[in-house]
Amino acid sequence: MTVILKDTVPPIIEIVKLGYAAVSIYSLMHQSAYQDLRYDRRIYRKWKERRDCGGTTSCSHKAIAETLHMGKANVIYAIDLLLVNEFYSG
Repeated sequence: MTVILKDTVPPIIEIVKLGYAAVSIYSLMHQSAYQDLRYDRRIYRKWKERRDCGGTTSCSHKAIAETLHMGKANVIYAIDLLLVNEFYSG
């Protein structure tokens, strides 16, 4: 899955209503996707950086919890809130 992140602003004001954990997780995942570099194979067997898309990200609940210094149960609950409120698609 590729997520286009060109000139986007994260919907933090809407996510704040879900709690601090949801904001922290969404921000971490958004930054991770933004920093993901995607390369496309072009002619002459060279790789060229694609500038038309951001990227994808995947982290385990444990990795998110350790990075943000949160409990794993709190992370799982916040991710579920983000999924239910359609800030992420599963």
